Amino acid sequence: MSKVDEVDKRLSEEEKSPITPEEQPYVDMALQALTDEQRAKISKYDQLFVIRGYQTYEPRMEETVKAMKVRGESGDEEGIPLSLLLVVVSAVAPAVMSVVASAVVS
Repeated sequence: MSKVDEVDKRLSEEEKSPITPEEQPYVDMALQALTDEQRAKISKYDQLFVIRGYQTYEPRMEETVKAMKVRGESGDEEGIPLSLLLVVVSAVAPAVMSVVASAVVS
């Protein structure tokens, strides 16, 4: 396995790992800020996506809560669950980046 494959595999496993004790307060606070209806639209994957996606934002708690509210308000309105959308995006992103890189180089 190449170094790139090793890093990809490690990062993939980290992204799928359960919420950590350090992340739990952010999950709890964000979910408390939602209505029951909004909370019903938030999957465990959505929680991971928002909590980890906003870990570098400042102030982290406030930004995480705002992002979770947006996710809770939108839910599956367009008929595409966020988890499915992310799978599709991650599948096509390398190809898109390759095309972009080729355009920039040439």
